[in-house]
Amino acid sequence: MQIQFLEPTKENKKCWEEFNLSTYDPSFLQSWYWGNFHEALGNKVVRIAFLEKGKLRGIAQVIREKAKSGSHFLCPAGPVIDFKNTSLFLMFVDTIKKLSKKEKVVYLRIRPQILDDPKQRKFLKKNGFVSAPLHLHAETTWKLDLSPPIDEILKNMRKTTRYLIRRAEKDGVCVKQSTNPKEAATLYRLQMETVQRHKFAPFSKEFFDKLSQAFLPTKNLIFLKACFKNKTQAIAMFMLYGKEVTYHYSGSSNKYPKISSSYAMLWEAIKMAKQKGFKLFNFWGIAPEGTKNHRFSGVTTFKTGFGGFRVNYIHAHDLPTSPFYLPTYIFGLIRKKLRRL
Repeated sequence: MQIQFLEPTKENKKCWEEFNLSTYDPSFLQSWYWGNFHEALGNKVVRIAFLEKGKLRGIAQVIREKAKSGSHFLCPAGPVIDFKNTSLFLMFVDTIKKLSKKEKVVYLRIRPQILDDPKQRKFLKKNGFVSAPLHLHAETTWKLDLSPPIDEILKNMRKTTRYLIRRAEKDGVCVKQSTNPKEAATLYRLQMETVQRHKFAPFSKEFFDKLSQAFLPTKNLIFLKACFKNKTQAIAMFMLYGKEVTYHYSGSSNKYPKISSSYAMLWEAIKMAKQKGFKLFNFWGIAPEGTKNHRFSGVTTFKTGFGGFRVNYIHAHDLPTSPFYLPTYIFGLIRKKLRRL
């Protein structure tokens, strides 16, 4: 087994994407385009390929982020390897340790695209990882199987959800699809209105602009917007990758709060996903099961009303690579409490 750091060439991108999409549960978070997005934001991206006799056996896209508590590596939905192959995993760990020394990072945070399992947590702990103080990219998600007929999908929704979808139709809410990069500005504006209602830390306009620019040309991203009286009442960014469509970022207007525009928008997104032949609709992050007063409690009620099932990915784990990790860990615990996560 050998490792190779991939340069941004057309052939490398093709091989990377083919491998990622061939896995059981491919995520756009390990797509080549997600790396391009982070590079556009100014973050360094390292793409590691694991090869055996010239054949690709695993990949790991590692993002170097700067923070007040110290620079760190993130590997969301990765590494994309066979976790039963211990020697391969240890090669990944050894590679990260060497990179960390070179890049002067405090820790690596991973959240592999594997289901939560006590044995897997024990395996990570045995190999130097600790449970991270914060989550990383929707560890607890809500997904909807798109294989049943569309009428059956509607029937399986919560009664209130069906009512609000139908009421939006009667109220004249119109949902439109768009691949215009200018919609990123609309998303940012309506996100800021949502922030006023729910008090959370917003993403920057640059964040939405760069994300759109990275994914729109690949046809892996689409905007849906719900309009009422010819004004955009709600808008969301959806990622189209692998076998699923993901409800990623959204925002809604403070005007006309009794108009259920978001319900109409999600219903149209579900129908779109089924029409395009996708197998699953991913509602993205929800509150962990059994938690009280969680920041995601309200959105969890909204998302689960559409029917579906919970998916618990393994919690994020950190590989400390510096003596300065402990204060970073404590700071993370404080942030988790303050943000009600």
